[in-house]
Amino acid sequence: MTKPILKTKLYVPQLRSKAVTRTRLLKRLSEDVGCKLTLICAPAGFGKTTLVSEWVTGCNYPVAWLSLEEEDNDLIQFISYFIVALQSIGLEVGEGVLDEIHSLHTVGVDAILTTLINEIAEIAMNFVFVIDDYHVIDNKAVNDALIFLLDHMPTQMRFVVITRNDQYLPLARLRSKNQLKEIRAMDLRFTHLEVTDFFNQVMSLSLSDKDIVTLETRTEGWIAGLQLVAISILGQKDITGFIESFSGNHNFIMDYLVEEVLNQQSEEIHSFLLHTSILDCFCGSLCDAIMLNCSATSQKILEYLQHINLFIVPLDNERVWYRYHHLFADLLRQKLSKEFHLSKNNKDKNVADLHIRASKWFENNDLTSEAIHHALAARDFERAASLIEVTWSKMDKSLQSATWLRWAKMIPDELVRLRPVLSVGYAWALLDAGEIEGCEQRLQSAENCIEKISNNGMRNENSILDIVITDEEQYNMLPSIIATARAYLASVLGDIKASIKYALKAQNQIPKGDHYNKEVVNTLLGLAQWANGELEAAYNTITKDIVNTKMDIMVAVVLAPIRIEQGKLNQALRIYEKSLHSALEEDKIYQIPIASFYLGIGNIKLLKGDLIGAEEFLKRSMEKGENAALPNWRYNWYLLKARIMENQGKLDESLDLLNEAESYYYRNPIPNIVPLGALKTRVFIKQGKIYEALDWVKENHLTIEDELSYLREFEHITLVRVLIAKFSYFNNKKLLGDAKLLIERLLVEVREGNRIGHIIELHILKAFVYELSGDLELALESLKVAIKLAEPEEFFLVFINDGMQLHRLLLESDIYIISPDYVSKLLTEIEKIRDTNESRLASSKSYSKIIVPLSKRELEILKLIADGLSNHDISDRLFLALSTIKNYNQNLFGKLQVKSRTEAIKRARELGLL
Repeated sequence: MTKPILKTKLYVPQLRSKAVTRTRLLKRLSEDVGCKLTLICAPAGFGKTTLVSEWVTGCNYPVAWLSLEEEDNDLIQFISYFIVALQSIGLEVGEGVLDEIHSLHTVGVDAILTTLINEIAEIAMNFVFVIDDYHVIDNKAVNDALIFLLDHMPTQMRFVVITRNDQYLPLARLRSKNQLKEIRAMDLRFTHLEVTDFFNQVMSLSLSDKDIVTLETRTEGWIAGLQLVAISILGQKDITGFIESFSGNHNFIMDYLVEEVLNQQSEEIHSFLLHTSILDCFCGSLCDAIMLNCSATSQKILEYLQHINLFIVPLDNERVWYRYHHLFADLLRQKLSKEFHLSKNNKDKNVADLHIRASKWFENNDLTSEAIHHALAARDFERAASLIEVTWSKMDKSLQSATWLRWAKMIPDELVRLRPVLSVGYAWALLDAGEIEGCEQRLQSAENCIEKISNNGMRNENSILDIVITDEEQYNMLPSIIATARAYLASVLGDIKASIKYALKAQNQIPKGDHYNKEVVNTLLGLAQWANGELEAAYNTITKDIVNTKMDIMVAVVLAPIRIEQGKLNQALRIYEKSLHSALEEDKIYQIPIASFYLGIGNIKLLKGDLIGAEEFLKRSMEKGENAALPNWRYNWYLLKARIMENQGKLDESLDLLNEAESYYYRNPIPNIVPLGALKTRVFIKQGKIYEALDWVKENHLTIEDELSYLREFEHITLVRVLIAKFSYFNNKKLLGDAKLLIERLLVEVREGNRIGHIIELHILKAFVYELSGDLELALESLKVAIKLAEPEEFFLVFINDGMQLHRLLLESDIYIISPDYVSKLLTEIEKIRDTNESRLASSKSYSKIIVPLSKRELEILKLIADGLSNHDISDRLFLALSTIKNYNQNLFGKLQVKSRTEAIKRARELGLL
């Protein structure tokens, strides 16, 4: 963590010496031990925390307690405190996780939590984990982490969550599995007997039953309201008259009671309560810093307030740290604002002064986060900016840029622009958050400052404000940091030329001897070259000047794919295997890529036609990736699984996996050379969904005249496949001419880049075009070229994917003679696929009676027509354009040789299709 652990967040709140015992609720809590989650949910002031605190004192199991606050919306901080809370009850878990927590974005949240859960599962004893004030959490990542823990928690663990709302928790799922127990506001409201016990036993007020009923009715059993009433009654001569005077809307009773409570305190206590209400938690010395002119020490006042039970909650056993009841604190702040507003003095400055005093105290005690919070509350943006700026480097390295960015966004732009280090930090935080649109503006602001300082000194001649530099060391590094950020940004935006330019610039600005940063920039430059299609140059750039094994391990995740693109499958396999061996001997952080190495090996197995091997390494990758993986690992895992499914003929499952993969894509500088839409389109073609494939072409503005580029190469090869499939539907010879023209254009590019895999695929497609054109001799010549290129590295998948079309061509004698063993293996695999497909089709009589079989989509639409759905209804049902449905209808009628819906239904029934 980036700040000291605040141990008071881990303490069970202390109970008052006299309180109403909630016997009925304590019994329910004790009966709920078998469920995953016990939820205590109600608005403020219903005694949620007090109830659980009382239950904990009599609980037979160890209880870990964590009280949350707004700053815990930072995922790293939340997980860190979660682990420390577990350790506070003697559980020896999480030390390794704490060591890796700042690599969270690299390792992956699920992996971190899986490691922790596995360690908890080894604990023999049962225990309870209480999370208080969960309603302060509004960060989806933190909420997802808790849900993951709930879904996978070991049986010996039980959660108790205390919150004001439950909108982010998966309650329906837990209820359906009988894993949830709930205590709500209706349960927490004081019953008549409890109200009576509170007023007459705990508070010793001896109220009549009539008075108790009146207060119970008006407060509706709301515990905080009853407490405020009791304090207000103290000192009243006419108690019944006082109670009867309560009237009006319930929303105003709180304000009235607070007025009465505060009015009965001394001026000194009244002032202390209001001034210290700006603090979320406090101790004596902090309150002393807030109260400059107080006759008594703050510690004595705190002890007095606790003695009279004035809504103050001790946070530790030593009675050092306290907080006010949340509702009471809110009301005190309202009163503070109101009183300062009516003051003849500068009221706004008064509240700001309190926050500034708090900020300085927190800063002096190394609690920077709290210091920033109060500086922002005071609207002292200069001070806040300085504090935020000095903590940037540390928080960026510990992957807490989300919290840092939230602070930075509160600083006025005119101040940010005058702070070059802050501006650059802002830019990098935006990149980390994926908010790339605002990044360049921040980098330019920093450069403007650097230029003005260079030309004119520290004072900006166009402004009365000075340019501020708080860290000379960081400032001196800004040129290389800016260039690196621009290289990263340009790569994400697809501007490869600019990415290379800035990477070279950053490379020239790195100090001599800084090997690590030089290797990082070399990698960034190499990735840009890769995106530009310069594969060998990219490989050489990335491997240049690497001086340690650890960097060799990290860059293997890009070096091996480059070799695969070059058709060097065996060399890529050696890279993966060598790096895998090295990683297993290194520290945990360098084992993070292992899941990607297994995935890469599985991909090579698939390319070589080894489905069993591919599935085995896919399984290993999942086992390792659940514990630690690179950001894009899960996306790539789904892609490999989808391609395996496709090769097994499970096209619907493949498409589902591709759709799921989309949500895991992480934008980064590694070139996206196989766009997801193109992969889906290839599946569409196999499914006979020609109009979906044509829609993809239209949406991506693909034509045969396009300027060709490496990043769109896979898309243009897919366009060739669409043209061939379209010819099969519409028998338009021009489509074959278009396909051949595009193939020839693409071959020029891929030969120049020596991209063997694409050369093989294009020659196979070229063979199809010649065969469909009736030129068998040229088709065989093209196929021979593909086989000669594929055999040395044992490419099989590229042939198997098009197996049904290739089968007859491969049976030609001269093709077989070229490489008997290789062709024989190809034929064996293709025939397996053919036999599988034929067995699936055998159950349908329709395919033996229709000249051109119906595609799966056409059969689906035919059944909906038979159900009486209109074209509009079918369009809505299948989420397809109306024009697409009409195209399918026309194609469907043609295959069935009918002219109307009625005839189509009749003919389909005759054929056994319906």
